[in-house]
Amino acid sequence: MTLLILTNVETKSDEILKARNDCSGGAAQREKWTHIYASISLFVCSLSLCLVGAMIYFGGLGTPTDPSPREPLRQLCYFDVIVINSLRVTVFCLASVLLGENDKYCECLSGNIPVDTFKEAFVLCGSTEKEFMAIYGCLAITHCIDIIKAVFAIISNTCCHDKLIANANMSILPSKKNCSVIMKGFMGCTGLITCGIFGGDEAIRSDYASFSLLMANYLNGDGVLDLTASDIFVGLYMVAMVKRLKKIETRNRIVSDHSRLSNSTSKNSSGQSRSVSTSSSLISKCGKIGEERSVSTVSPNGRSIEVVNKEYSASFIGPVAREQKMEMLSCHNSVEVDLINEAAHFMVFAEAAYTVIGYMLRHPFTGPISLFSRLIRKCACISPSRNESIEQDNICHLHTIALKATSGLEDEEIIYANYSDNISKIPYMILLDHDWKSIVVTIRGTMSLESAVTDIEIAPEELTKLGEEYGFNGHGLYCHTGMLATTDWLYRDIKKHGRLEKTIAEYEGYKLRIIGHSLGAGVASILSFLLRPKYPQLRCIAFSPPGCVMSENLANETKDFTTTYVVNDDIIIRINYENFEELRNGVLEMICRIKIPKDQVTKMIKKYDDSSVEGLSKTIDEILYKKEEIKDSQFKRQVDDFLSFQSKLKEQHKEHYIKLCPPGSIIQLFRTKHIVNDFGEEIGLHVARWAERSDFEHIELSPHFIFDHRTDSVTDKIQKLAKESFGLSPPFSPRPDVAEP
Repeated sequence: MTLLILTNVETKSDEILKARNDCSGGAAQREKWTHIYASISLFVCSLSLCLVGAMIYFGGLGTPTDPSPREPLRQLCYFDVIVINSLRVTVFCLASVLLGENDKYCECLSGNIPVDTFKEAFVLCGSTEKEFMAIYGCLAITHCIDIIKAVFAIISNTCCHDKLIANANMSILPSKKNCSVIMKGFMGCTGLITCGIFGGDEAIRSDYASFSLLMANYLNGDGVLDLTASDIFVGLYMVAMVKRLKKIETRNRIVSDHSRLSNSTSKNSSGQSRSVSTSSSLISKCGKIGEERSVSTVSPNGRSIEVVNKEYSASFIGPVAREQKMEMLSCHNSVEVDLINEAAHFMVFAEAAYTVIGYMLRHPFTGPISLFSRLIRKCACISPSRNESIEQDNICHLHTIALKATSGLEDEEIIYANYSDNISKIPYMILLDHDWKSIVVTIRGTMSLESAVTDIEIAPEELTKLGEEYGFNGHGLYCHTGMLATTDWLYRDIKKHGRLEKTIAEYEGYKLRIIGHSLGAGVASILSFLLRPKYPQLRCIAFSPPGCVMSENLANETKDFTTTYVVNDDIIIRINYENFEELRNGVLEMICRIKIPKDQVTKMIKKYDDSSVEGLSKTIDEILYKKEEIKDSQFKRQVDDFLSFQSKLKEQHKEHYIKLCPPGSIIQLFRTKHIVNDFGEEIGLHVARWAERSDFEHIELSPHFIFDHRTDSVTDKIQKLAKESFGLSPPFSPRPDVAEP
């Protein structure tokens, strides 16, 4: 930092010396030291820049399994610690001497008025010599930072020379306590920056015990890993490339499914050879909504498609196995059409649960004006009316106004709303949807720091105690601790006010649907499991749930009544400890498998077509060893030791490492980027496909992983898919003469 302003110091020093020559004696001595200071500073600056460049260059050579090309890096690290830091100390000493002369310069400029302290010098010279004072102020601050860092580096690294910061044998041992302190500090800073809009009072007081333990163990290897930043970058790059290959393979399967479906449809409808058409041709083949139709064909990899018509049971047919049906959802399968129709309609209710923030997110420019105009029309702030069915809303009823604006519901269709937002408490609403003859419980997702604390209470909790209270066998069934606590509060609140049970009794024949997005989706799936024995016709619709909601055996039990919808690369459904562990281990594995110098990796990628399976496979074969061909090396042994120690840690805390996964049967909106099938038909931006949980057992390194989770993005993409690929139209009402899913 100091070195960035030295040019200004050198220029300004001439003016200082001139003034001193005119005012007092001894200027020649001060001129000498000033030039020495400036010369050494500029030398240190140039030397540091050259050293950084050399360290970056050598750090990019070789690999951890072949470190010989970057051998000079260690010597450069020693040179930086000893020589450069010593020079920094020298520059600091010279700066201290010259800074002490500042009072004499100011005394001269101010007409020989005595100056005894730096504060007096600042008052006298600050108004006329602002540049001078700014330069010296910056030098004082940055020199202090430099000297603290230099002294710390010299002492720590000369006493413990095997712990050099760059490319050294450094053991990363974050403690559980440190992780907890960091989380509290982060929550506190976020609360201050956002002026408390998203809460934070309760978040600061949480202990983050389970999360801190997992994070502390995540990098704890009780040993050493000889890595540079470029090693990690290349490892991540290769992990992303391998995952991209799998994504292209999935896309090709979908294209093949689409082609076979189009071919079968063409033969069934006309019996003639099919001509090339546009993307609208498949939509037109979907026929009139509710029309009976059937398809019988064979999908790729020997997967057969069942003959489907509009007759089916209320318990929908899920993707039991990919061998039994097509991976891509079809507009000729009545069950699948209704699943998409249902999702397009009820995602609006999930988005509406975010009330004011959700409305602002969808209408960033017109939202404030629109809500204000609705507020004025209602005169809520002038004469607020007490509504016993609305709890914890603000005095202007803004949450309820935003809820109605997004969902299009009227006051009488809002049976109950509780906007409590705290740790283990989350806003939810009970709504009436007469079009679908449904009573809807919609649960909001993460929107406050307190709900974020609920998210990261990730330790699995067995349902034994809850099962004893609610009358089911919870032994061996596990749920996310934070979501389970929130579900327990929500269940008790529903039971306390009794409005859900009363409404179900009043509206006979209406189906109960429990929906949610993100954290709300996870809570909705657990709540549905608890309510299912009492309401067997219950349906749960989970949009973009976290990847750590419940144990796999419990998730399998929810398949009959829960459908999960995910948009493409959504990061949230992929978030669980196992996936981050897979990412860490995958990066280490890729580093071990790299067989060419790191600086040649990007060049090799340009050699083949990276948009095809064949091209990417050739690139990966040229860059990586096969797993069974990994050569033995010191780094490979370090990785083996690291993974072995991680296994011991997991065994010691095995109650924290029970695998959790998303609930129900999963439908993914897979991004196909308007590719065409074998008949020249454009498939569209997204297609719906049946996905397995294993498809989300990795972290997707994608630029879309946050945007694909946003409520407005999920709503828009599901509705666009429903219109373009399934021939449905807003407001996505139930199809006539067809049973609901």
